[in-house]
Amino acid sequence: MKTYMFKNARFYPLFPDEIFTWMTVIDGRIYHLGRKKDDIPNLDYDQIIDLNNKTVLPAFGDAHLHSLWMARTFFEADLSKARSLQQALEILTEFARSAYLPADWLIGRGYNKNLWKDGQPHRKFLDVRFPTRPVFLQSQDYHSAWLNTVALKRCGISARTPDPAGGRIDKDAQGNLTGLLYDRAVDLALKHLPTADANQLEKGVQQLVRRLHAKGITTIHTMEDAEAFSFWQNFQQKHPRQMRVVVYFQQTELEQLIAGGLRSGFGNEWLRIGGVKFFSDGSLGSQTALLSKPYEHTKNLYGLELMPEKELRERIRLAECHGLGVAVHAIGDRAVERVLKALERNEACRKKFRLTSRIEHVQLIRSDLLPLFNQYGLVASMQPIHIADDVPTAEWHWGKRSRWAYAFRSIKNTGVPLAFGSDAPVAEPDPIKGIFSAVNRRFQFSLNEPAWYPEERLTVAESICAFTQGVAQAAGQEQAAGSLAPGKQADFIVLNADPFTMSEEEMLTLKVEQTFLSGERVFPEME
Repeated sequence: MKTYMFKNARFYPLFPDEIFTWMTVIDGRIYHLGRKKDDIPNLDYDQIIDLNNKTVLPAFGDAHLHSLWMARTFFEADLSKARSLQQALEILTEFARSAYLPADWLIGRGYNKNLWKDGQPHRKFLDVRFPTRPVFLQSQDYHSAWLNTVALKRCGISARTPDPAGGRIDKDAQGNLTGLLYDRAVDLALKHLPTADANQLEKGVQQLVRRLHAKGITTIHTMEDAEAFSFWQNFQQKHPRQMRVVVYFQQTELEQLIAGGLRSGFGNEWLRIGGVKFFSDGSLGSQTALLSKPYEHTKNLYGLELMPEKELRERIRLAECHGLGVAVHAIGDRAVERVLKALERNEACRKKFRLTSRIEHVQLIRSDLLPLFNQYGLVASMQPIHIADDVPTAEWHWGKRSRWAYAFRSIKNTGVPLAFGSDAPVAEPDPIKGIFSAVNRRFQFSLNEPAWYPEERLTVAESICAFTQGVAQAAGQEQAAGSLAPGKQADFIVLNADPFTMSEEEMLTLKVEQTFLSGERVFPEME
């Protein structure tokens, strides 16, 4: 059991209306906070640490990412910087020359066709450069994939293959494959990809953990599966006390969880079950988010229903009434409406098991849906960093409806807690960029761009709260984490400046200088 004194700093427990100057930590928990005038506890300190008048906040969390996916991306072609089709092909060609390739596959991710002016993804472009090597590329939003002809054949996908429920195999006007798969159709290819090498995956997760620490993140909610839970069990045995992980399992694993008698909250402060992740629709980037009216510039494109409404309602009820909280993906306004109405029915089950259920992304709503948000136990889990990429895409596909895109202020005003994350690897897990986006709402983080529907902006304090207290609330852990208070986990960050006194436009100059997990410094790593 170690006892620490941290002194000479501005400790913000959460909000800017209360400041302390010192904090004591015993065995990884906050023991006391005080001001200069207060008597310092007479304890046998292992170390007294002077923080040199810096600013201290609770450590950040990320309420929605995909940890093993993120770890694998360190070994895949990164197309996120490609601003044209030609540039994407050049990145792939260079990657194929120099990088480790699993089996003979060329795997990549991160392309955003909505930014390209010189052409759209098609298998013919990949075939020219890679006539014999199978190529599988996932889009930035992970709701579509781009394959070449060799890869399609390896996966057994032909023009005669029927669309799976909740997915689409894209074809041209003549009925020929374009090489694009949408939502559930992507699963037809994923099962044919080579599995990750265990040692390589472990190294990828170690790299991910270091990156998260550098961004001030000590808690993650990972939307994956039983494999991820098992992986993190083994990882934490070998590398203990490195990251707090809450796992949300796939909807296909619901029956196994129920049969095993497992419920939300099972585990400990380092690894626990959050609940079950469901999908209601697709995404904006792939134009598969489910809308109540057609996409702009189309006559009948409404997006994809990944699970029929009745089935979604029944599955959510089954989970919640067996003590498993749900995290339901809903991006389009029609999908959001369906999820809100489904959650509305199960208040008694949530109350019985003290569940916190969540709606994920909530990218587009309608004003008439706002009264439905304020339901028992509901948290809106959102990713403000996506605004930096989505403004032109939303304006083109949603038009004037974009007034209700990323409606942080409107949703918060209903009384529903906000929990912020990144959806990494879809976007970078960087809470400071997320705070900037929630506060400023600028395309590409540029102050030269106009604020996008500024009426939906949050304050700096509200945005920080969504990355700290909100993340804890989303997992039902607000009594143990999310703020600096006696008895809570001693997870905190030291910043180079005070976010509550700087201008909102200066937020991107904020840097995490140190990250502490259970009172121990994890960034920079101790020598």
